[in-house]
Order: sequence, then structure tokens, then C-alpha cells
Amino acid sequence: MKKVLILLIAAINFGCSLNNSSGRVSFGRLVCEYEESPLLVEEQTPRFGWQLHSTENGFGQTAYELEILDIKGNTVWLSGKIQSDESQHIPYTGKDQLGAGEQYQWRVRIWDNNDKSTSWSEKSFFRIAPDKKQLNALWIGAIKREDSNLPGGRNYHNVPDSSEKGQLWRETDPLSRRSIYLRKSFKAQKRIEDAIIYISGLGHYELSLNGKKIGNDQYNPLWSDYDKTVYYNAYDLTEGVKKGDNTVGVLLGNGFYNEQGGRYKKMQVSFGPPTLFLKISITYTDGTKEEIISDKNWKYSPSPIVFNSMYGGEDYDARLEQPGWDTPGFDDSQWLPVVVDNAPNGELKPQTSTPVREMEYFSIKESMKTGESYVLDMG
Repeated sequence: MKKVLILLIAAINFGCSLNNSSGRVSFGRLVCEYEESPLLVEEQTPRFGWQLHSTENGFGQTAYELEILDIKGNTVWLSGKIQSDESQHIPYTGKDQLGAGEQYQWRVRIWDNNDKSTSWSEKSFFRIAPDKKQLNALWIGAIKREDSNLPGGRNYHNVPDSSEKGQLWRETDPLSRRSIYLRKSFKAQKRIEDAIIYISGLGHYELSLNGKKIGNDQYNPLWSDYDKTVYYNAYDLTEGVKKGDNTVGVLLGNGFYNEQGGRYKKMQVSFGPPTLFLKISITYTDGTKEEIISDKNWKYSPSPIVFNSMYGGEDYDARLEQPGWDTPGFDDSQWLPVVVDNAPNGELKPQTSTPVREMEYFSIKESMKTGESYVLDMG
């Protein structure tokens, strides 16, 4: 009797493991267009992928089912059971295109060699890039190209100072080549459900919200032929925007967009003075929406970075620091209104490639002064 009971329990346990594949398989790296939870999916018929991890020898996928849901959890598309062992580049094949600028959730489940299904995976997120009509912000900066004395065209060589007679050369306006702060304050009136920012700062930018740096990317947007393509980035601000007063701040520099030389002359090419494009889209819990865009109502001020060049480095004057410049309540009465300039020639496109990121930090072991210079030894 005892042996029969043991065999019966073993058979029950074996049957449970067959009927519940989720106990011996897990999902990893749920991707949409090669990224986990991407914010700028350029394709409105995106592709999906997943990894499977199993403790069972010989385990394999024989079929899958993929579901896309809107942000409220309503089903937008259900693939149905598809007989396939493929787990990468699985396309969305719904009849309707997914909405531009909209955020979605998705999940997957699979069937194993014994035609037993797993539980649904955890939900992952993705957002379709906005269309051109939704990118309705203006390009702003400290000076227009037409007022900067920058030569026309994209390729040129210039001298930083005017000639003795002042006839052959004209000095470029200092505002056309220095780094600037830009800021805009706004008020969020209600509880926030979702907030996303789209930004392109040429040549490069650092973004902050309420005094906190947004993202850990470096040298955004990535370099391009700015007469053909201008990239923009996206960041999720849902946790950053608060009910009440908010301030968005941008530190803007030259990058390769405006390489005027100086100190080390390798390439002197300018597409124009530094310029900013920015849009924040906020969705409140009651379904209403609000937009904050770069326009004539922004203000700017020179930053402590008095010289910046991709080849010549940068000079920093700490006497020009303005603590709290990117926080609500800061006194910007001495700041100047921005100017609205023409958009760059290149097509504005979402940056979907991996950005440059800081991978390791080396601390300074010793600082030595030699004359008017310092030597920093990092070991």
C-alpha cells in the first residue's frame, strides 16, 4: 500500500510539471526593434524578440502567441497560436498601424515539445516615434546664423579675429561659438500619468529637470551629416515631472555641428550656431494632455564653459556658475530671451542606435601645478 501511494504521488507531480511549463522555463530580454523598452520605435509595424531559459534538457519552443496592449491594458492585437520555433524578428501583423507617439505594452507565451503552454511573460513596453506633425517645436538659440557672421555654406576656413583693415575678414560673433544655458519653467496642474521629452541640441546637450540630470548618455545626439540628417532623442519624464512648478534646463555646446577651430585646427566646419529643439508631452490621469515646446518664450544665459571645441577641448570659468539655474524659483530676470532660427537642413529623425555612455570613471590620484597649468595624475 505504501509503495502504491508513493507511485501515485510521483505520477501526480510528473503530470503537474507537464501541465505547467512555466515552472521550468522563464523569459529573458524581451526586445522590440532590438531594444528593451525602447522610446523611439521608428517602424509602425515593429518586430519583437525574446530569450528562453529552461532547466529541462532538450526543452524547445514549438509555438508562440504574442499580445500587444495599450497603456490601459486593452488588447490591441493578439497573434493567436503560431506554430514556429522562431523567437527573434517576430513582426507585428495587425491590420491597423500602431499610433505615432503612442506607448504600448506587449507580452508573449510559448508552447513546448509536449504542446504545453507557459504562462504569459512579464509585460514589456515600447513607444512608437512621433510623426512629423507631432514634432511641432521650434529651433531656438542665442543668435541666428544670419547675425553670427558665419560664412554661408557648410565648409569653410576662417580666422578668429578680424584683419587689420577689417575688409577681408569679419570676426564671428562670440555667441555663435560659446556654450549657453537655456531654461523654461512650467506648471503641471494635475496628477501625471505619462510624460515624455523629445530633444535635439546641436551640436551636443545636457538635459536636466528640476535640477537633476536626465539620462547618462554622452555626446547626444549622435553625429551625422547635418545637411542630410538631424537626430533627436527621447527620455521618460513620468517620474521627474511633479505636480506644481517644474523647470527644464539645457546646457548647449558646439560639437561637430559648429566646429570653428581655435587652439587646435583640424576641421573647421559649421552648420550654424548652437540650436535647440525640445518638446515635452504630458498626459494627465484624467486623459487630458499638455505640451511644452521650445519657442520664443524661453530664456538663455552664457554658461561657465567659455570655450568648447571637439578638437580643442574646453575652458571652464567657475566665476560664471549660477547655482540652481535649472530649478523652479530661480531668478532669471537677468537672462535674455532666445531667438527662433530656421531649422537645420537635415531631416529630423529618431536616434535608434546605441548612444555613447560612460563605462568607467578614473579618479584623480594627484594634482600638480606647473607654472600656470595643472597636471592631473590618475595613476
